[in-house]
Amino acid sequence: MTPAIFALLLALLEGERHGYALMADVEELSGGDVQLGPGTLYRSLQRMRVDGYVEEIDTDEADLRADRRAERRRSYRITAAGRVVAAEEARRLAALVAAAAARGLIDEENPVAGATGKDESTGKENPVAGATGKDESTGKENE
Repeated sequence: MTPAIFALLLALLEGERHGYALMADVEELSGGDVQLGPGTLYRSLQRMRVDGYVEEIDTDEADLRADRRAERRRSYRITAAGRVVAAEEARRLAALVAAAAARGLIDEENPVAGATGKDESTGKENPVAGATGKDESTGKENE
């Protein structure tokens, strides 16, 4: 499952959404790491519809009368199958995070903090240290 599809399923767990709201929700959920353009969004939603993970919702007649743009605005909701695959993916990712923590790659109690690459000896942020284990300023291995 792609990160985009997983993030879309997570966003749809909060309720029905139209495309623009989904793009904003996915960006917020991922802390800005996943930003969907219209092409990726609608290709992903189409794939998810074909796979049975989401369904398109008919536009309400009252919405159509109130806003002519509503006929172009499609909304989606997650299906039972979508909930199942989202839960399976969450478990798969949790197992990988646990494996990374067990190997000292990230802080087990706060995996997001471990990903920042903070040099514990100086307290300074070091994005390279988070990825390579080396202190960029000294070239030495962080312990």
